[in-house]
Amino acid sequence: MLLVVGTLLALLGLGVALGGGTLLVLNQTQRDADGYFTTPSGAFRSPGNAITSQEIDLGAEQDVNWASGLEGLARIRVAARATVREGVLFIGIGPRDAVDAYLGGVARSQVTSVEFHPFRPTYREIAGLRTPSRPGAQGFWAARAQGSGVTQLQWDVTGGRWELVVMNASGARPVAADVRLGVKIDALVPVAVGLLVGGLVLLAGGLTMFIFGTRAGGRPEPPAGGLDDATLPPGTTGP
Repeated sequence: MLLVVGTLLALLGLGVALGGGTLLVLNQTQRDADGYFTTPSGAFRSPGNAITSQEIDLGAEQDVNWASGLEGLARIRVAARATVREGVLFIGIGPRDAVDAYLGGVARSQVTSVEFHPFRPTYREIAGLRTPSRPGAQGFWAARAQGSGVTQLQWDVTGGRWELVVMNASGARPVAADVRLGVKIDALVPVAVGLLVGGLVLLAGGLTMFIFGTRAGGRPEPPAGGLDDATLPPGTTGP
């Protein structure tokens, strides 16, 4: 039993420790100067009035415990540059229901998936004829940014159901932009260290159990028939 349990604990500990170590390596080598993990820049385009993400489901806003648990956990950064003549770009993150109401009847392209090698976004095209009012005039955005050149939005993750929207500042069509996403996880180092230490403890415990189990398994057992001839006093014989 010790052999089996020790082996399982050692394997589990090794996996957890490797996970923690990998996170520490990634934290040191894959972040940019501001501490963000970023995607490659990619070209997104919509013949309609907006490019949107799918719903970003971070739990119900009414779930206070869930929402408060996300506070300060991560920050999202969206950097974009318009590639059409319009030139002035708007980026916003807002509650899903409010975004859907604002863009109701508006033609837009919803990003459903992205491949990076090579870069290839997939869209769900939503038809519409209505021209929306300027996005910057709306008051429901949790985070927004607008400008020419590279426009950058930063948003502290919180509970709720959200959508990311990229539009021309005027609300006109079409929309085309190079976009790069980034995420900064402040709790990554403590989590990685915890995984590494916990994994090493499990590994050490598993190896200890394995060693004791091996010794116990290799200990000779007494013969089933009792004393053998070698244990009898001199001058006597066995039965």
